Amino acid sequence: QAQPRSHDGRVEDAQMGIPKTIEAFFQAAEKGDVKAQWNVAVMHANGHGEVEKDAQKAAMWFLKAAAQGFAPAQASLGLMYAIGNGVEKNASKAIVFLQQAAVLGDMEAQYNLAVMLEQGLDGEPNLAEALMWFSKAAEQGLTSAQEKLGIMNAVGQSVKQDFIEAYKWFYIASHGRKNTAKENLARCLELLDAQQVSEAQARAELWLQDHVGSHAIR
Repeated sequence: QAQPRSHDGRVEDAQMGIPKTIEAFFQAAEKGDVKAQWNVAVMHANGHGEVEKDAQKAAMWFLKAAAQGFAPAQASLGLMYAIGNGVEKNASKAIVFLQQAAVLGDMEAQYNLAVMLEQGLDGEPNLAEALMWFSKAAEQGLTSAQEKLGIMNAVGQSVKQDFIEAYKWFYIASHGRKNTAKENLARCLELLDAQQVSEAQARAELWLQDHVGSHAIR
């Protein structure tokens, strides 16, 4: 089963128009600057310099930034509700925040939302919608989602079993240095003949060419 991924929370710098000093981050956050609120939340989430690690304070600042429609904050808050970090575990709230971020194009949120829908963590599993969000994250270059699509095609989960398409996604994910994708690629290779391998590689190379210069692999 796929597992939720932690959102990539990194403190931004002055290039975004926010002063680098911690005090200035907090002052800007108090005034409602959404990126400062995000940075303060990340500092509390990870512990940063003189800022003590505090999941509850991180959740508070993520919530403030999320309320302003900042997708990374929505994604982070969704994950916190999913695992019960800094807030009481609540699958329904997790899905609400993850969906908000996913709709805005946050690929980490798309992946985590898909995991929750696949596992039915807020009711019955919704494999069709999970497939949609895994696909969106994979198209944006998230290697975990790409590998997941490979597995779904290989076993026929929510899609017709297709080892050529499975090979394609394992091939793409392996370019992101995903070691398990390389292992799955080798297993898939044993199930295809030379012509099928050629077709699968052609599909993968076409995808990679179309995504060159973008955030194709992460």
